[in-house]
Amino acid sequence: MAASEIILQVNMDCAKTASLAAENLQAASFRVVQTFDLQAARSTQSTCSCPHHGTDLCDCQMLILLVYGIDLNPITLLFHGRDQQTQIHWVTQPGQRVNPDMELKVWKAVAGDGLCFA
Repeated sequence: MAASEIILQVNMDCAKTASLAAENLQAASFRVVQTFDLQAARSTQSTCSCPHHGTDLCDCQMLILLVYGIDLNPITLLFHGRDQQTQIHWVTQPGQRVNPDMELKVWKAVAGDGLCFA
């Protein structure tokens, strides 16, 4: 079973946060693939069972990005947001082997070294 750890929380819309993170990662020579969008998935549903909002006005969002470097194994980032707050999670799978140097470079691209969410 996968585990996740919150690595960053920002005061920004989830989709915008993920978009900026993807831009930062691409600028750092990573390939980024979005594999899930909660709002797109729920667009086919007529009701909302959100525990936070429970209405069609629900702005909850979850996006998953796979980040590829030179290694074949991607790093999985999960963006979970609502009410203009977004948490970025680092997701790990049992047996997933990711180069520690790649992890550091992804972290810097998302959260540090002058690249910011402003």
